[in-house]
Amino acid sequence: MNHLMVAIVYKRGPGEKSITTNDLEVGEKTVVQFDINVGCSIHSYHKHPVYLQYSKDGGLSWLLVVPPCEGDACAHSSTDGTVFYSGTSKKWRRVIVPLAGLKICGTARFRWYQGYFGEREFTPEWSLDNVYIGNSCRDHCSGHGTCVAGVLCQCDDTYDGSGCETAKGNPKYLKDDFNDAAISDRKWVLHSGGELTKKCGQLVTGNAFHTTSSGVRGLVSRDLDLTQASVVQFTIKRGCSPVTSDPTTQPVLLQYSTNGGISWTTMEAFSFNGTSNMAEYVALPWPEEAREKAVRVRWWQPSSDGTYRDEWALDDIFIGGNIMGEVALQDDFVAVKDTHWLTLAGGQLQTGVCHPGKYALQFSGEGTPRFAVTSDIVVRENTFVQFELAMGCNKMDKCYGIRLEYSLDMGKTWSLVASHCLPSSVDCVSFHTDTTFPSDVFFNWKRVILPLPYYTR
Repeated sequence: MNHLMVAIVYKRGPGEKSITTNDLEVGEKTVVQFDINVGCSIHSYHKHPVYLQYSKDGGLSWLLVVPPCEGDACAHSSTDGTVFYSGTSKKWRRVIVPLAGLKICGTARFRWYQGYFGEREFTPEWSLDNVYIGNSCRDHCSGHGTCVAGVLCQCDDTYDGSGCETAKGNPKYLKDDFNDAAISDRKWVLHSGGELTKKCGQLVTGNAFHTTSSGVRGLVSRDLDLTQASVVQFTIKRGCSPVTSDPTTQPVLLQYSTNGGISWTTMEAFSFNGTSNMAEYVALPWPEEAREKAVRVRWWQPSSDGTYRDEWALDDIFIGGNIMGEVALQDDFVAVKDTHWLTLAGGQLQTGVCHPGKYALQFSGEGTPRFAVTSDIVVRENTFVQFELAMGCNKMDKCYGIRLEYSLDMGKTWSLVASHCLPSSVDCVSFHTDTTFPSDVFFNWKRVILPLPYYTR
């Protein structure tokens, strides 16, 4: 089997921008592997992409190696189309395209083609490196290495094994409320077509990842160890204007990959409709087949030409949890314990709250939601909840209440931990108020200890 290795850079300027291989013998075991960067920026754009194509007739006609999916087929398509738009990533990206199942066999030549351009046409520059076309290595190096001559995998950092299948040290969860100054490269290996703004309205608190550009629209997590994961949850809004969203807009797909992004499996499709322009909280159980040590998760909107009819936004993402549940939760708020709290909307760690040296989670400010949501806790017969609460350091004229609630369905519905049971009530074993705490009683620090009722188990 023939193979080819080459590197090339294309600058802006007139003429044809393409590179074409010799004729190669290919088959079901062939892989096309390369590194590419189009545009060298994070400003995605749909015009003048680079196409990976093949020809079976000596270059007389050309077809895309993998055409972009269209319509409902996208939810069942596992491989991305071989169209590479400007600004998808400011970094080099490794692309691995197995030919298995694509019905490309025998003698074929390949080309990376941008087009022919005149003197005054502005086209994004692009670069190609580390090209390999030949027999695939074991499991395509699991998407975490470079195949050399079909026999050796050069594994990425933190991956080992003959097929780069052994992952070491991947984080066990990902949590992002998008309230930092920029999208975190430590959490997301690719973020394209979007920016951190409030232009789509406030989904939870502060900014959201809001898609505004053409080209590729997607958000791809880094590799995560999700062997014990229980949930993926987030808030999504499809359509950012007050008018009804365009129902012909391609849906946003939630997908995962266990091979470094070579192929993707769809968990859920979120369509555009008459109510999708309202923020929606979504929580899905993490699938058993995706409990692996190196899993990527992405939100992606398909497009056949890099253009879109409507916008969408994401906020307050959490991927992880513990399938067995946490036996106990204890927090003194001296430092952030991300795995304890799925959401801290409007809260910040502070010291000296109503008492010198007192560490606390403080909620303040106007116009933003205020709530805290724990991770899933295993509730048994003797489980209780204990906390200290200060609703202001001194008694206030304004009265308000804070509710202690529980959820048995991953946060989709909530109920008070305890309801009123008063002397006038029927069938009360003991008398107590509900778990709404009034500000005229709970000013300054007061401790609450409450056995959890049987129906919270």
